[in-house]
Amino acid sequence: MKNNLINFLHFLPFLVYVNLLFILFSLPLITLFPSLFALVHVIDGYFSNDELTNSSLFFRFKSAFKQLWRKSLKFGLISLPFILIIGLDLLILSSVTTQSPLVIAFKYALIFLSLIIYCIFHFIFLQIIQLH
Repeated sequence: MKNNLINFLHFLPFLVYVNLLFILFSLPLITLFPSLFALVHVIDGYFSNDELTNSSLFFRFKSAFKQLWRKSLKFGLISLPFILIIGLDLLILSSVTTQSPLVIAFKYALIFLSLIIYCIFHFIFLQIIQLH
């Protein structure tokens, strides 16, 4: 138990620093997907016992950002319509106020379907990341 706490306390500053880099690199919205790919790549490197120091973390993130730029933009352009449809779907469903059991069942079925679609895209995203 104590060892897990120590491992987490060593991982926490790394995670904070990587997330700050993610926010910095994704400020222009067009770089959201490349930043996300670089974030996952750097965190994956941390867990695969690839030694990272805080001084080289910025350069590691920047390198992954450049390396995965084209692949991440392709994924982003493919997934953007689906993300917009799911967001619109959830926006419409949140505005429904009818208390009919059929409408409520339909509402929850669409929310469940949206979550399944999200999980599928998350799985595809992880598979693309592992192919680099």
